[in-house]
Amino acid sequence: MEFNIKETDAIKRQVTVTVTSEELIELEKKISRNFQKHAALPGFRKGKAPLGLVKKSYQDSIRSELMETALSENYNKVLDEIDFNPISQGKITDIKFEDIEKGLVFDIEFEIPPKVELKKYKGIKVEKEKVAVTDDMIDHELEHMREHFATVKPVDKAEEGNMIKFNAQLLGEGDVPVVGRKYEDVSIKIGSGDFDAELEKQMIGLELDQDAILRKTTPPAADAADQSLVTESYEITVTSLEERELPELDDDFVQNLQDDSIENLDQLKEKIRENMESTMQRRSQQQLNNRIVDEILKENPFEVPEAMINNYLNHVVQDFRQQFGSDKDFNEDTIRQRYRVDAIHAIRWYLVKEELLEKEKMAISEDDVMAKIEELPYSDEEKKQLRENEDLKRRIQDDLLDEKLFKFLEENAKVTEVEPKPDEHQHDHAH
Repeated sequence: MEFNIKETDAIKRQVTVTVTSEELIELEKKISRNFQKHAALPGFRKGKAPLGLVKKSYQDSIRSELMETALSENYNKVLDEIDFNPISQGKITDIKFEDIEKGLVFDIEFEIPPKVELKKYKGIKVEKEKVAVTDDMIDHELEHMREHFATVKPVDKAEEGNMIKFNAQLLGEGDVPVVGRKYEDVSIKIGSGDFDAELEKQMIGLELDQDAILRKTTPPAADAADQSLVTESYEITVTSLEERELPELDDDFVQNLQDDSIENLDQLKEKIRENMESTMQRRSQQQLNNRIVDEILKENPFEVPEAMINNYLNHVVQDFRQQFGSDKDFNEDTIRQRYRVDAIHAIRWYLVKEELLEKEKMAISEDDVMAKIEELPYSDEEKKQLRENEDLKRRIQDDLLDEKLFKFLEENAKVTEVEPKPDEHQHDHAH
């Protein structure tokens, strides 16, 4: 057997294999003798028929097994001798086999891991949102807390500020119910805009158990082919109407929280501010890390082998089956298509990250892991269990390594602090 390797692109290799007629003749003899041992031909005892007669009687089967065996054996020989590491099983293509005298020629297509050559990962430009907790944000959170401790009483007719619960059915043309767009137990505060400001106004005056149709007409999108007005309609049934009386926001209110560390309203506001700042700091840092990843991947493009993408998507599909049950009716192709971009992004970052860690000689020692465990707010017994759990220690090690890498990348990036973007509350009505 002889073979030669051709680089078809950065992540693919084509191996052309030639099996000589001499090798095929020897292999055919072995296969023919095996057929002879088991052949039962008329006039001969089993295994005693002449070899020539056996070859003639079973020529198609012998030829089929000859080609199958030759492909399999020489494929394995190629795997032992090639100087690269395939990431998946090779694909045999372009088989040329007319007769034994002319030999056998075939190609094997392999995918290999991409070679990541880091071009730029220092000096990249990224934005980081400033952390700024305003008094309005604290007041908004206090209102949520007041809502939690509100006293509730039923009312007969809906007014602005009331809590209304209803079932909603989206209606299509001719007020025909749209299949699959019925929503149960939708609960909103009238006037909040959580459902839709215009539709909520139409709820004022509704009574318990009353049916009503709410309509909203809007202009079409500028690029829409049909420039007719768009009407959105819902048929709703009111199932609950409540009026909420909010408690006074004073030091007495603070006692309802049952938190010994907070004694008065000022301390509560400070605690809210601290919690918000902590949450926003984490969110801002995560956003920055994501932007760093995106910019580094832009600066270091490379192709991801299809085999790696398929393997990633296989795990995604498996997770869906475990979460929703193997008998759940869902479209696997849709899932693969939906998560394909995510798969490519995740694989590219994994490969780049491995190259970064190696190039910058980053590592986390056992002592680093133990020190981190000591810092955790756990009991001595819980810390002991952590120190003995290899899986958890490995996860801590991975987390510390990520922190170390992103700290390094941030220190070597050109970070511009920007004002946080205002939250965009997307009201999707009853969705």
